[in-house]
Amino acid sequence: MSIFSANRAVLAGRHGDLAAALDSASPRSELLVENARSGEPSARLRINGAPGPYLHSRVDPRTEAERAASAVSAAAGYVVVWGPGLFYEVEVLLGRPELAFLLVIEPRPAFLRAALESRDLRSPLSDPRLDIRTGSGADADSAARTVSETYLPVIHGAFHLEGARPRAEESRETLGAVGAAARGQLADVAVQQNFGLRWFSNAIRNLATLSPATIDFPAADTMIVAAAGPSLEEQVADLDSRIPVISTDTAAPALLQRGVRPASVVSLDCQQVTYHHLLSGGTAIRRIPLIADLSTAPTVVRHAAHPVLATTGYPLARLLRRRFSELPNIDGAGGNVTQAAISVAVSLGARRIHLLGADLAYPGGAPYARDSYLYPHFRSTATRLHPTQAALMQMVLADPQTTSAEEAGRRVYRTPRLSRYRENLEQQISRLDAEVIFGPPTAGATEPGARRGHRGARRGGGTRRGDDQSVRRFTVPAMSNRIGWLNEYGEEVLALSVPDGAAARLLGEAGGEHRDLWYSILPAAAAFMGDELDVRRTPEVLAEALRWTAERLSRVLTSEH
Repeated sequence: MSIFSANRAVLAGRHGDLAAALDSASPRSELLVENARSGEPSARLRINGAPGPYLHSRVDPRTEAERAASAVSAAAGYVVVWGPGLFYEVEVLLGRPELAFLLVIEPRPAFLRAALESRDLRSPLSDPRLDIRTGSGADADSAARTVSETYLPVIHGAFHLEGARPRAEESRETLGAVGAAARGQLADVAVQQNFGLRWFSNAIRNLATLSPATIDFPAADTMIVAAAGPSLEEQVADLDSRIPVISTDTAAPALLQRGVRPASVVSLDCQQVTYHHLLSGGTAIRRIPLIADLSTAPTVVRHAAHPVLATTGYPLARLLRRRFSELPNIDGAGGNVTQAAISVAVSLGARRIHLLGADLAYPGGAPYARDSYLYPHFRSTATRLHPTQAALMQMVLADPQTTSAEEAGRRVYRTPRLSRYRENLEQQISRLDAEVIFGPPTAGATEPGARRGHRGARRGGGTRRGDDQSVRRFTVPAMSNRIGWLNEYGEEVLALSVPDGAAARLLGEAGGEHRDLWYSILPAAAAFMGDELDVRRTPEVLAEALRWTAERLSRVLTSEH
């Protein structure tokens, strides 16, 4: 059996389509393989049919690979190698027991075939930590999507990305996209570090005390979703009172001050600040039905007269929905409450949604519409030397990456966080089976701001009430066995153990339900990571998260007996 046949047989066991794609590849026209002085194969590019730059040392490629691998931090459990050549460095990196995931990106199948023809790579090719992408699966968008779906900083620790230097121009776009995807995952875990413990604590406390609840909405093809941006002040004037308004928690006080009573308020924030948003709306806001994430602060839930709790996309919610499929679900992607409010409107049957106050920027240096919680808060703490406007501007400029530009005659400030919110919002809109219009329902407003998504994207907790076509309902069922589920979940968490090489085992060997159980504690585990990502600490971090999760469950369940 040839070297290629032996390698291909191993590759086919894990990547059948990839192995088949290599059968028709012809490496000799693109790559020249020759022996280095050490006697091992090396490779160089062919440029216009002539020998070009070397991909490996022509003296000793193995020693060169060991030197390159030594520059990769041991804290990096997730490594991406663009253009692996003959896999020398890949082989060395896979010799590290702490390495959790190694993604190889090679857009040219012919180069992969050359590697399989030149060296015995059966050992690295059989390693479950190795993933290989080539052809269309190695373009910038596909590679970035792979990283977004597989890189988990809590498990993998630090991220390392490198490309073949002689092919720098060819790799630039993909390396940029992959790096951006990794930064997105790191931004997500930074949020988890701040809120992961609170998400979990609030969710299980709310679940333990959950009461059945129902909100009836008038059926309407057109609805208004109100966010709390400064433009809300002008856009809310002269609204048609027959059109139902779904308000974000931050916008509700400003709406009430202007005589607009929302049909419902939507909240995502697990922090106590939401309680102050609602308090600033006075007693009137308590009578407005509240749709909130299950991880909302329990004080907020107790404050509302008609709370309906729903799940969003955090890992614990997947386990809950598997057991309680009747639980309503809202879109909490990216932590953006505006998206959640839009998803509520769509689930209630809205085909046209007017979006107010969704600036997702700071026009004129104003962070929110007046009469939202921050204005009375800052007015109460203002002094002659530090007036309200100074405090608001300090908030706008708090992010050192804030930028500003003149737009339509006024200065608009933007932050990376708000820009991500806007990108997420645009992506959500593109998927909807509804028209979303940026602006109030007035003549001529439907054209410039309209967006229309794809059919079949309607999701959420809204249902019709029997055969009554005039009412739609958002409801939480009784869920009488929820305490039993929490006990079962606690027992399953206690039964988990952190094996050696936990990162690779969790991703490569755990089944679907077992993996989801592990994933449900990852947001909490982020709090125990520390300031530096390090895959070598993964077992310690997961063990600490398991102890904390079990203790928190025990405390909640004890208080309910």
